[in-house]
Amino acid sequence: MADGNESIISGIVFSGIGIGARKELNGLAIGGLAVGTDGEINGIALTAGYLEAASFYGIALAGYATTSHMNGLSIALYNSTEELHGVQVGIVNFAGNNPAGLKWLPLINGHF
Repeated sequence: MADGNESIISGIVFSGIGIGARKELNGLAIGGLAVGTDGEINGIALTAGYLEAASFYGIALAGYATTSHMNGLSIALYNSTEELHGVQVGIVNFAGNNPAGLKWLPLINGHF
Protein backbone atom coordinates (compact mmCIF):
# COMPACT_ATOMS: atom_id res chain seq x y z
CA MET A 1 0.00 0.00 0.00
CA ALA A 2 1.33 3.43 -0.95
CA ASP A 3 2.14 5.74 1.93
CA GLY A 4 1.30 8.89 -0.03
CA ASN A 5 4.97 9.83 -0.39
CA GLU A 6 5.69 7.51 -3.31
CA SER A 7 5.87 8.92 -6.80
CA ILE A 8 6.38 6.40 -9.58
CA ILE A 9 5.76 7.29 -13.22
CA SER A 10 5.57 4.47 -15.79
CA GLY A 11 4.82 4.50 -19.50
CA ILE A 12 5.24 7.26 -22.05
CA VAL A 13 5.30 10.78 -20.60
CA PHE A 14 5.60 14.11 -22.48
CA SER A 15 5.87 17.59 -21.00
CA GLY A 16 6.78 20.95 -22.50
CA ILE A 17 8.42 22.06 -19.26
CA GLY A 18 9.55 19.14 -17.10
CA ILE A 19 8.92 15.70 -15.66
CA GLY A 20 9.71 14.69 -12.11
CA ALA A 21 9.09 11.69 -9.92
CA ARG A 22 10.09 11.22 -6.32
CA LYS A 23 10.95 7.51 -6.61
CA GLU A 24 11.06 6.18 -10.21
CA LEU A 25 10.57 6.99 -13.88
CA ASN A 26 10.04 3.92 -16.07
CA GLY A 27 9.62 3.97 -19.84
CA LEU A 28 9.97 6.97 -22.16
CA ALA A 29 10.16 10.46 -20.63
CA ILE A 30 10.39 13.56 -22.83
CA GLY A 31 10.60 16.85 -20.95
CA GLY A 32 11.32 20.21 -22.56
CA LEU A 33 13.48 21.75 -19.83
CA ALA A 34 14.06 18.93 -17.33
CA VAL A 35 13.62 15.27 -16.43
CA GLY A 36 14.47 14.08 -12.95
CA THR A 37 13.93 11.87 -9.97
CA ASP A 38 15.40 11.34 -6.50
CA GLY A 39 15.44 7.61 -7.32
CA GLU A 40 16.01 5.86 -10.63
CA ILE A 41 15.17 6.17 -14.28
CA ASN A 42 14.70 2.98 -16.28
CA GLY A 43 14.31 3.47 -20.03
CA ILE A 44 14.81 6.49 -22.26
CA ALA A 45 14.88 10.11 -21.10
CA LEU A 46 15.09 13.10 -23.44
CA THR A 47 15.35 16.78 -22.53
CA ALA A 48 16.94 19.86 -24.04
CA GLY A 49 17.86 20.97 -20.51
CA TYR A 50 18.69 19.26 -17.22
CA LEU A 51 18.50 15.53 -16.46
CA GLU A 52 19.09 14.27 -12.92
CA ALA A 53 18.69 10.87 -11.25
CA ALA A 54 20.33 8.90 -8.47
CA SER A 55 20.47 5.87 -10.79
CA PHE A 56 19.91 5.69 -14.54
CA TYR A 57 19.47 2.50 -16.57
CA GLY A 58 19.04 3.07 -20.29
CA ILE A 59 19.57 5.92 -22.74
CA ALA A 60 19.77 9.59 -21.78
CA LEU A 61 19.79 12.54 -24.19
CA ALA A 62 20.11 15.94 -22.50
CA GLY A 63 21.86 19.27 -22.43
CA TYR A 64 23.25 18.57 -18.93
CA ALA A 65 23.08 15.07 -17.39
CA THR A 66 24.04 14.28 -13.80
CA THR A 67 23.62 10.96 -11.98
CA SER A 68 25.20 9.05 -9.12
CA HIS A 69 25.07 5.77 -11.07
CA MET A 70 24.78 5.53 -14.88
CA ASN A 71 24.33 2.21 -16.64
CA GLY A 72 23.90 2.65 -20.39
CA LEU A 73 24.41 5.52 -22.83
CA SER A 74 24.34 9.21 -21.98
CA ILE A 75 24.56 11.83 -24.73
CA ALA A 76 24.76 15.40 -23.43
CA LEU A 77 26.84 18.53 -23.73
CA TYR A 78 27.96 17.85 -20.13
CA ASN A 79 27.83 14.39 -18.51
CA SER A 80 28.65 13.72 -14.87
CA THR A 81 28.32 10.50 -12.88
CA GLU A 82 30.07 9.08 -9.85
CA GLU A 83 29.79 5.50 -11.16
CA LEU A 84 29.66 4.81 -14.90
CA HIS A 85 28.90 1.44 -16.47
CA GLY A 86 28.55 2.33 -20.12
CA VAL A 87 29.37 5.25 -22.40
CA GLN A 88 29.12 9.03 -22.18
CA VAL A 89 29.21 11.17 -25.33
CA GLY A 90 29.51 14.95 -24.99
CA ILE A 91 31.75 17.97 -24.89
CA VAL A 92 32.75 17.30 -21.25
CA ASN A 93 32.36 13.88 -19.59
CA PHE A 94 33.09 12.92 -15.96
CA ALA A 95 33.12 9.34 -14.64
CA GLY A 96 34.15 9.20 -10.99
CA ASN A 97 34.97 5.48 -11.02
CA ASN A 98 37.56 5.78 -13.81
CA PRO A 99 41.31 5.97 -13.05
CA ALA A 100 42.72 9.43 -12.29
CA GLY A 101 43.73 10.38 -15.84
CA LEU A 102 40.47 9.13 -17.36
CA LYS A 103 37.87 10.71 -15.05
CA TRP A 104 37.45 13.88 -17.13
CA LEU A 105 37.45 13.37 -20.91
CA PRO A 106 36.26 15.35 -23.91
CA LEU A 107 33.95 13.84 -26.54
CA ILE A 108 33.64 10.28 -25.17
CA ASN A 109 34.16 8.44 -21.90
CA GLY A 110 33.45 4.86 -20.97
CA HIS A 111 33.73 2.35 -18.18
CA PHE A 112 32.86 -1.36 -18.36
